[in-house]
Amino acid sequence: MSANFYLNPLPSLDYCHYASTSDIIDYERDYLINNPNYQENPLDYFDLLNDIKAPSYISTVDRLYYRLAKGEITESQLNASLDLLRKNDYRKAYRDELQQMNFVQDYNLSLSKAGDKSNFFFSARYENESTYNKNNSFDKFTFYMKNELDLTKWFKLTVGTNVGIGNTSYSQAGYQGTTVAMPYETLYNEDGSYAYIYPHNYFNSQTVNQTEGLKPMGYNAVEESTKNMQDTDDLYWKLFTHADFKLLKGLNFGVKFQYEKRDQNTERQDEEDSYYMRNMINRHAATNPQGGFTYYIPEGGRMEESHARWSYMNLRAQFDYQTTINDKHEITALLGGEIREDKYRKTISERYGYDEQKLVYKQVDWAALNKGVIGQLSSNPFQKQEQLFVNDSHHRYVSAYFNAGYSYDTRYALNGSVRIEQADLFGTDPKYRYRPLWSVGASWNISNEEFMKDITWVDMLKLRATYGITGNVDQNTSPYLLGSYAVSPYSQSNLTTIISPPNKLLRWEKTSTFNIGLDFSLLRRLSGSFDFYQRYSSDLLASTNLDPSTGFQTARVNNGAMRNKGIELSLSYNWLNSRDWSFNTTFTTAYNSNKIKKVGYIPTSAKSMLTNPGSFYLQGDTYNSLYAYRYAGLTDEGNPSVYDTEGNVVSLKPVDEIDALTCVGQLDPKWNGALDISLRWKQLNFFTKIVYYAGHSLRVDATPLYSGLRSETYKGAIHEDIANRWTPEHTNTDIPSMTVYGLSTDREYHWKYADYNTASAAFIKIRNIGVSYTLPQEWISKAGFKGISLRAQVNNPCYWAANKRDIDPEAFNANSGTRSDEKATSYILGININF
Repeated sequence: MSANFYLNPLPSLDYCHYASTSDIIDYERDYLINNPNYQENPLDYFDLLNDIKAPSYISTVDRLYYRLAKGEITESQLNASLDLLRKNDYRKAYRDELQQMNFVQDYNLSLSKAGDKSNFFFSARYENESTYNKNNSFDKFTFYMKNELDLTKWFKLTVGTNVGIGNTSYSQAGYQGTTVAMPYETLYNEDGSYAYIYPHNYFNSQTVNQTEGLKPMGYNAVEESTKNMQDTDDLYWKLFTHADFKLLKGLNFGVKFQYEKRDQNTERQDEEDSYYMRNMINRHAATNPQGGFTYYIPEGGRMEESHARWSYMNLRAQFDYQTTINDKHEITALLGGEIREDKYRKTISERYGYDEQKLVYKQVDWAALNKGVIGQLSSNPFQKQEQLFVNDSHHRYVSAYFNAGYSYDTRYALNGSVRIEQADLFGTDPKYRYRPLWSVGASWNISNEEFMKDITWVDMLKLRATYGITGNVDQNTSPYLLGSYAVSPYSQSNLTTIISPPNKLLRWEKTSTFNIGLDFSLLRRLSGSFDFYQRYSSDLLASTNLDPSTGFQTARVNNGAMRNKGIELSLSYNWLNSRDWSFNTTFTTAYNSNKIKKVGYIPTSAKSMLTNPGSFYLQGDTYNSLYAYRYAGLTDEGNPSVYDTEGNVVSLKPVDEIDALTCVGQLDPKWNGALDISLRWKQLNFFTKIVYYAGHSLRVDATPLYSGLRSETYKGAIHEDIANRWTPEHTNTDIPSMTVYGLSTDREYHWKYADYNTASAAFIKIRNIGVSYTLPQEWISKAGFKGISLRAQVNNPCYWAANKRDIDPEAFNANSGTRSDEKATSYILGININF
C-alpha cells in the first residue's frame, strides 16, 4: 500500500516578464494620442469605433479620453483617474480569487497470493487532482487483475483485466485567465459587488443592457468561473489472455489475445445567464417589425454532447525454441505472426434553448442562420452553422516475424531478426507492400576468453555490433485519394473537399542503423557502456513539387533522406559500499549530429522557413534548423531593418527570398546527459539528478511590436520591454518603436526573426533532490508490518541557462520565441507500507 502527494505551486507571473499596469497605461495613452485619426478629430475617431456596423472594443482608458473629448471631464480629472487605475493589478487579483496550488493525491493498494497452481495479483489506484483553477477537478480509479493458472505440466493459462474510470470537470467559460483583461481592471467594486468588463463594445453593450428583451453584456470572471462546465466521463477497459503450451523439450507455443476499448462521453452545459449564451442570443436576436425580437438562437441554455469510442484488438501466435548442445552451443529461435485492428469513431451534437431541469430544448432555424441574421451587436449579418460532426477511422495490420540467436561458450554470439508488415496504409504497388524490416547483430564477451583470466581488474568486457532496418508509417498519407464530405449549408448539396492526391508508391519510412558498442565492468566499482551509432533514414515523407496540371502544387511522397550519427556514454562508480554506507554516481552523456541528405522540394518563401522549419528546410542543413534574418539595426525612425539577398538594408518592405536567411543553429540539442547521485547511511537515502542539454539555439522572447492593444487577445500579457521602446524622445535603445499606424506586418518579421534575437538554449538543471527513510524492521515487525518507507522529493529546484534573458528552455517555445508557464519547483511526499 502506498500514498503519494504532489504539491505544485502556481507558476510565478514574474517569469513571464509582463509590463506593469502603469507601463501599459502609458503605452495605451501614447498610442491613442499619437494616432493621426484621433489627432484630427477625437470625437469622429471614437464615433467610428462605436459604429454599429463593426463596433470595436473600448477600454477604460479609451472611455476616459472619450469623456475628455466630449468635455465631460478635464485633463487633470483624466490623469487622476489614470493614477487610480495604475494601482490595480487584475493579474494578481484573478490569481488570488480563482487559482490555487495544484495538489494531487495518489493512493495505491496491491494484493498478491501465490499457490502451487495459481498466482494471483490485484491492484487498485485512486488519483485526485485539485487543479490550478479552483472550480476544475479530476478523479480517476484504476483496477488491474491478473491470474496465472498452471493447469497441467504442459499448459499454462493467464487471464486478466485492466479498468480505468475517470471524470474531469473543467469550465469552458471564455475570457478566463490572468492576462485576458486589461491589468487595470478589477473583479469587485468598492462595495463588494461584481465589477464588469465589456469584451464587446462598451457603449453598444450599455444600449443592449437598457433594452427590454435583451441580455446584459457585462462579464465578470468570478461570476463566470462556475459556468460553461464541461464534464467528461472516461471508461477504459482491457481484457487479455495468454495460453502457453510446452510442446517438446525446448519448444513452446504461445497465443496472446488482447482487446481494449475506451468510451469517452463529454457533456458541456452553457447556462442561459452565462456570458457565452447572453452574447450569442443578443448577436442573433433580430428586430421584429411588430415589436420585440425574433430569437434565432432560442432563449435558454445550450448543451453540447460529444461521444468518442476507441477499440483495439490484437492476436499474436508465437513458437519459441531454446536448446543447449554440449554445454557450449546455445540456440534460440522464435517464429510468430500478429494481426491488429484499430477503430475510432467520434460524434458531436448540440441543442439550444435547453433546460436541464425540464430536459427540454427548442428547435433552431438553421436555414436562416446559415444565410446570416442581423442581430443587436452589429448592423452586419452574422452566420452560424449547426455543430454536427461525425468522424470514423478503421485500420488493419498483419505481420510475421522471425528471430534466431546462437552463442558459443558464452563468448561469441550471433543473432538476426526479420519482420514483414502489411497494412491498409501502404501503397498499391506490390513491390512496396511486403518489404521486410530486418536486423543482424554479433557480440564478443572478451572477459570470458582464456587470455583474460589473469587480468583480475577486468570484471566484464563485451564488444557488440548491430545493423538493421526499421520502419515508420504516416497515417496522414494514403495510396488513395483523400477527401472529406460535407453538406452545403445553403443548397443542402453534397460537397467533397480533396485533401491530398493518391500515392500509389507509398511505403515505409525506413531507417538503417549501425551500432557498435562496448560494455565493461572494472575493479568491481566502475561499470558502463560506450556506443557509436549511425542512422540513415530514407524514403522519408517530404513535400515535392507536382505538375500543376495534376490539380495539386505539392504532395507528400517518399522522397527525403536524413543522416544521424552520434555517441552515447554511461559510467557508474561505486565509491563506497559497506554495511552502513554506500555512495554511487552515474553519469550519462550523448551527442548527435544530424544532416538532411535529400529533399525533393525547395522552399520558395523565407517566412515559411522561419515559422515552420520542421516542414520547410534545405538539403545539407540540420533538421529543425533555426533560420533568421541578418539584422541591420534600427533605422532613424525606430524601425527594425534587415539585409536582403544582395546585402541591401531593408525596412518596412517584404524580404521573402530564402537566400536572405542565415542558419544560426538548431532547435534540437546536440548534447544531453545526466548525473545521478545516490548516498545511503543505514536506512536513510539521499538522491539527486542533474541534467544538461547543449548545442542548440532559441529565439528570445523579443517584445511584439504592438499596434495598440485593442486587438490583443491577452491584454495583460504585454511584454515589459514596451517601457524601453524607441520614441522620438528616447532613441538610445535597441527596442523598436511600437506605434506604426496602418498595416506593416513586415517590421514584425524583421524584428522577431532577426539573428539579433537568438541565443544559446543550453542549460543545466537539478531535476530532483530527495530523501527516503526505511523504518528499521525491529520497530515495525511486532505490529505486523513487513516494511514501511517514507519519501520526500523536490523537483526542479533550480537551473542555470546560457541565455541572459531569464529563459528556461523547458518552459519556452524555441522557434516562436514565446514563454509558457514557469516550470515551478514542486514537491512530493510519499509513504509505502508492506504487510
